[in-house]
Amino acid sequence: MRYNDAIYLIKEETVYDELGIGKKEKSERLVFANKYQVSTSEFYSDNVRHDASTQAIRHKSAFIVRSSDYDNETSFLYDKKEYEIIRVSDLGEFTHIVGGEKIGKR
Repeated sequence: MRYNDAIYLIKEETVYDELGIGKKEKSERLVFANKYQVSTSEFYSDNVRHDASTQAIRHKSAFIVRSSDYDNETSFLYDKKEYEIIRVSDLGEFTHIVGGEKIGKR
């Protein structure tokens, strides 16, 4: 595999100060990945809504990274867009991650 793309895996952790007050902190790591096409059924499965007032299409992206590079991150950054990881498949040496574009606050 050539790993032509670069993504930032984002991990969100809660860090506590000396008073026990928690604060969420994000950390990013650059990893190399191969971009894959999201299947049509997977694209429409999350985007179909019956209530017209809540319709929003979340663009999805899928990548394969080395399993040693993936550490249960919750989102990734690609092409200046943040994607929430919605599915992870362990393929042995490689891990397939699918993300839906985050809508709203970041």
